[in-house]
Amino acid sequence: MKNHLTKSLLLLAVLFAAIPVCAYDFSEVNEDGKTIYYNIISEEDKTCEVTAKEIRNIISSTPYDDYVGDINFPSTANGYQVIRIGNRACYNCKSMTSVNIPNSVTSIEYDAFRGCSGLLSVNIPNSVMTLGRAVFNDCEKLPSITIPQSITTIPGFTFSGCKAFTSITIPNTVTTIGDYAFQVCEGLTSVTIPSSVTRIDNSAFSSCRNLEEIIVEEGNPTYNSANNCNAIINTKSNTLIVGCKGTVIPNTVTTIGGHAFRGCSGLTSITIPNSVTTIEWYAFSYCSGLTSITIPNSVTKIESDAFTGCNGLTSIKIPNSVTSLGGYAFAYCKGLKSVELSSSITSIEAATFEMCSELTSVTIPNSVTKIGRHAFLNCEKLSNITIPNSVTLICEESFCGCQGITSLVIPESVTNIEGRAFYGCHNLKTVSLPNSITAINASTFYGCYNLNSINIPNSVTTIDRFAFYQCSALTSIVIPNSVDSIGKSAFSGCKSLTSVTSYITDVFETGEDAFQNCTNATLYVPNGLIETYQSTADWSRLTRIEGIPGVSLILACSDQGKVTINDFLEFANNIGETVVYDGTENTFVFTPEEGCRLDRVLINGLDVTKSVKNNRLTAQIMPNSKMMVVFSSKGEDVNGDGVVNITDVISIVNTILEQ
Repeated sequence: MKNHLTKSLLLLAVLFAAIPVCAYDFSEVNEDGKTIYYNIISEEDKTCEVTAKEIRNIISSTPYDDYVGDINFPSTANGYQVIRIGNRACYNCKSMTSVNIPNSVTSIEYDAFRGCSGLLSVNIPNSVMTLGRAVFNDCEKLPSITIPQSITTIPGFTFSGCKAFTSITIPNTVTTIGDYAFQVCEGLTSVTIPSSVTRIDNSAFSSCRNLEEIIVEEGNPTYNSANNCNAIINTKSNTLIVGCKGTVIPNTVTTIGGHAFRGCSGLTSITIPNSVTTIEWYAFSYCSGLTSITIPNSVTKIESDAFTGCNGLTSIKIPNSVTSLGGYAFAYCKGLKSVELSSSITSIEAATFEMCSELTSVTIPNSVTKIGRHAFLNCEKLSNITIPNSVTLICEESFCGCQGITSLVIPESVTNIEGRAFYGCHNLKTVSLPNSITAINASTFYGCYNLNSINIPNSVTTIDRFAFYQCSALTSIVIPNSVDSIGKSAFSGCKSLTSVTSYITDVFETGEDAFQNCTNATLYVPNGLIETYQSTADWSRLTRIEGIPGVSLILACSDQGKVTINDFLEFANNIGETVVYDGTENTFVFTPEEGCRLDRVLINGLDVTKSVKNNRLTAQIMPNSKMMVVFSSKGEDVNGDGVVNITDVISIVNTILEQ
């Protein structure tokens, strides 16, 4: 019953949303024969506002025809005085060409003329005291406007998108210019900030690509444009808050402020003086014409998005003075080919180089401990990447879509590789994973079509869902006994797999479709567990299941030492024991008993003792090979000739061979 009621209410909501809702209290035809719509503000005061024919609570691109052509709003209507142009009153009236506002009006509310893209002239009387946000936003053809002396605040987005503006006069009554107030006024070439202005918010003049002259009147207590620098500088903090293509940054500036040059596509080059220590967020974002920039070694901090979208940049050198590099700092710099990073940064933050599609190489300094989320996302041509042994964390999707990478070595310092880290690295062929990770997380190598070689270390306990999904070139995989969980579709689509070797002794059900479409693979399992694997999903999908071929390990002097393989297979006190383990590279640790020593290690008759360092040997021994390990007591005269030398070892070896 409850579900049916909910569905009915939702249906009614959709139906009512599609029905136009009346937005006005009354309407009246003006002297020009145009119908004007009004809302009553006060019956007592007999005041009203101009409004729209229908309620418009949602921003949309739908054009409206409430007001078409030249509109003259009267000062009175039906006995009420018109004192306000209401919010969204003329929103998206794209066929409106001019508007005359009467002297009775004291305020124009937010979005009142927003989207009136055909508007060519507006008359705002001195009676208007306040303007709402985005009042003339996207009035694309409006060539100019006179801001009355009665206005003290130009709110955010007021004239944003007025692309036809060639000039603007800000009266000396204005104290505040809001965020994005003149954004994308592309025709604007010059602006003068009067001495009355004491507050300018973020991006007030961003994306004014042809702006080349900025003047701050003398006597302004907050801002200056020292030495005709064509910029707005906060006098107290020495922060450049607004720049343009004609800006010369004075050597008194210490900070390039947030959004200062944002969208200044006409800027082709700029010199940052040695006085600057901080480049704030979005400072040079979307300066698409900027082809080169030198960051001086005075800079210690580059904030997020500082150079995002600077498509003209081809190379960047971040000096070692920089200790903090924000996320998205160079994201979407689609022409960037090479980067030299500061050796003082400790992390590459989220999306720092996201979508830098021409980037071919990056040297990550060994000061870095974290490679953040999306750090190199879709850097399609990135082919040369070395992860230093200082890195401990590789975050989600950090190298996702890096199709140029063909091989990768993850150092032992890395303890966590998050999901989708190498998702869609189509040309990645070989990967070396460290013994320091415990999980291969969800979709880590999803869609790495050319991956043909990878090791799963003995430290791994979890192979998560879709970890190797569609790794269609992978021919063999070895799963160590440490693994206790394999997720859904972990190896699904690995259609070239011919060999899956599992050392898991405590057999468990894998996630659904873990080995789907691995029809050519033979599953090798520990002897004695074949039937268990055959009856356990999703292992049973692999219909050819056989025992693992072993390596014969021969130990001498049964009570004088032991051998450990990969820290989890331990053997001692047996001569001629068959050891079951994979034939990839392994580490053998030889531990003599107290008072004993390691004398000889032979593989298939070849003496490899000199390769043993600190009683450890790393070697690849293929199945059905033989290893001989000889321990002996220190100073033991085995053959009784009165001398302890190599002949005693030979005697031990001969004894073993006889056995």
